[in-house]
Amino acid sequence: LVVLLLPACDDPATEAPPVDSGPDTTSHDFVWEEIIMGGRTGKVDDISALSPDDVWIVGHLINTEQNHIRSIRSGMHWDGTAWRFFNVPSKWPTDTVTYVTTVHAISKNNVWFIAGQLIQWNGKSYIQHEETHDLIAWIRIWEMWGDEKRLYIVGGAGILNEPGSILHYDYSALSRITVPGLQ
Repeated sequence: LVVLLLPACDDPATEAPPVDSGPDTTSHDFVWEEIIMGGRTGKVDDISALSPDDVWIVGHLINTEQNHIRSIRSGMHWDGTAWRFFNVPSKWPTDTVTYVTTVHAISKNNVWFIAGQLIQWNGKSYIQHEETHDLIAWIRIWEMWGDEKRLYIVGGAGILNEPGSILHYDYSALSRITVPGLQ
């Protein structure tokens, strides 16, 4: 009979280091704040945030003063100190206030909106990309993503009752991306 004895050690230096499981996504250190903007009939359609001090929201927002409607606005921007209403100009639709459905902020001076066409905020003024109207106006936009060189727009089931559409904009031309089985 052979007996093998191995010494045991309780030295913490020989223990395996804990496994890094990434950032704590279950933290309860969040502070939620309710911000009332617009009236009861207002509606937020999309939000894009570059940072806690640079947030854009769009939709059908009503600027009220003492329960009286002052104006209907395209969106609001948070600059870190206050929310400010803004209107996005557009040729389509021809209403006094443009109904903006989608926003995607790439940088502080490169924010894109959809309101019957692509509209870009360059930090100083709005640039209307009227050449994009023919494809955008006929679909219901679901979302928009992009970077400094391209935008992708996903939507469908609009006026033409298409099952789905993916559009690509390379900052000069808008085109439809064909996806097998999506037509």
